[in-house]
Amino acid sequence: KVQLGMCTFADSSALSEISEINTAVIPTGLFDGCTSLENVTIGKEVAKIGEYAFSRTKIKSFTVNKENATFFPVESKQYILNKTGDTILLFAPGTSGAVEILDSKIKTVGANAFSGCSRITSVKLPSVTAVEDFGFAGCTSLDTVELGQLTKIGQYAFHKTRLTSTHSFDSISELGAYAYAETNVTSVVIPEVLVVGEGAFRDCRRLASVEIGGFAVIGPDAFRMNSNWT
Repeated sequence: KVQLGMCTFADSSALSEISEINTAVIPTGLFDGCTSLENVTIGKEVAKIGEYAFSRTKIKSFTVNKENATFFPVESKQYILNKTGDTILLFAPGTSGAVEILDSKIKTVGANAFSGCSRITSVKLPSVTAVEDFGFAGCTSLDTVELGQLTKIGQYAFHKTRLTSTHSFDSISELGAYAYAETNVTSVVIPEVLVVGEGAFRDCRRLASVEIGGFAVIGPDAFRMNSNWT
């Protein structure tokens, strides 16, 4: 079977359509920067999609082979769910503006689901309680994310977004590495027992206030390169 490497077609600006991808893994950055790409079909063999696989493309909907056992598009084809319908696995990166998904069954933003969706400005997913690794990473226009009470925030979950505030950490035990790195967060409150991953707030250059609970564990470089605290 065909195996594709990371970023194989990256920045192929003339590429506009892919008939069907039929490799088990769509690797990281495979079509990143394919700025003319509008149509893609995910084949029956695909079981995993890496971060930024379709970022900076014009894709606004996905077609999935009906025999694929992993990915299930909603009627609009704007995003893809897992088999049980409780996790968003992939969102169309060509989408612009505000995104509102009110399906109460959806509890998780899957790994890489929105990564590289650079045109969306806000997201409302009130039933979501978990954001997996790279869930919203690289959403460089995203300044508002309304979610439920989170119990998990994975690595790079909101990396390089424009968020100005964090979500509540009261129901999580560990904050993933680089979860809010390079965002516009201005203040952080760390609960008593939270474990903060490496670089979680690294290069948050607008961060002016940090409050840390007495039993929190702070990873290396968690607040590195911040010089204007109060």
